[in-house]
Amino acid sequence: MSYAVQTRALRRVFGARGEVVALDSVDLSVRAGEVRGLLGPNGVGKTTLCKIV
Repeated sequence: MSYAVQTRALRRVFGARGEVVALDSVDLSVRAGEVRGLLGPNGVGKTTLCKIV
């Protein structure tokens, strides 16, 4: 199966000592041609995920 975007256990930590975890264990698979949306409250990491991808 071919994916345009695929992540497994994605983690993003901010701070010199890793004191702020923005994303933890994110699995995402998007096939070529698919359209996906991210929904959720403020501060859950939607923008961080988009910037990484």
